[in-house]
Amino acid sequence: MLIRYWVITVRPTPLSSHRIGVALVGQDAASGRVLFKQPNNVNRALTALGVSPDNLGSIHRLREDVQALQQAQSSLDLSRRLDTKSVFQHLASHWNNAVEVSSERVMSAESLEAGMDSLQDAILGAEQSTPKKRKLTQVRNDVWGAFEEAVGTRAQLLSKPQITTAGDLSQELDIAVSADGAIVELNTSFSFGGKDQRSLKNLIDSWGWKIDKLRQEGARLTTTDNDVIPLAKDTPVSATYWEPKTEEQMESFALATNRWQNLGVEAVARDHIDQHARRLANRIA
Repeated sequence: MLIRYWVITVRPTPLSSHRIGVALVGQDAASGRVLFKQPNNVNRALTALGVSPDNLGSIHRLREDVQALQQAQSSLDLSRRLDTKSVFQHLASHWNNAVEVSSERVMSAESLEAGMDSLQDAILGAEQSTPKKRKLTQVRNDVWGAFEEAVGTRAQLLSKPQITTAGDLSQELDIAVSADGAIVELNTSFSFGGKDQRSLKNLIDSWGWKIDKLRQEGARLTTTDNDVIPLAKDTPVSATYWEPKTEEQMESFALATNRWQNLGVEAVARDHIDQHARRLANRIA
């Protein structure tokens, strides 16, 4: 099914230069049913980041307002008003832009619930409780935002697709970019900034082994709505990452990037995500 969705972001403090994804509003394009998605621990995480109680209250009121809209409006009227953002702009006007609502985005998923679940890991930046996971989520957010802005309507971003090779289990990726019925890029993000380097190395080994199989045999990509798309051996693959700092992290990074180079995987630092997204857009122009 086709799902429309909007991302709710908050600026942690008046002096912050960045925004954090804190909630999602999704709508079944056919029925008009609306779902508000928010991580369970978001208030605790946002409080630790300096978000004021007033803004936390605003997010809570927004959730109540969305639920009220669902009950009060028909699906056609709700779709029109959400499309123009007039309702959200009115609700946010007294928050001094601390809380903002994105423009409408679309995705395909098996159900509204499944689609929102898959979007949460890819977009929301406050649901993770550990520093390592917050870094990883930030990189994923940056990639999604940069890809979406760069490719526009020329391509579709597929969240959390599964790659499967012959006679083997599937491996989840972060993003696949589809244009004209073909996959033009696969992407997964990694954080080298955490303490648990052993688990990271195991993850990189597993992911690298799957990409190696892709390079040798080709593979299949399964989307969240169970569409199956063939993958050519030379399908472009990128690995975006949070950079290492300690000696142990640098060692893991060196091993990973050497493997990626041998597999034809483009390693992209988080500071270069925008440039990579523009190159991607040029490929599919």
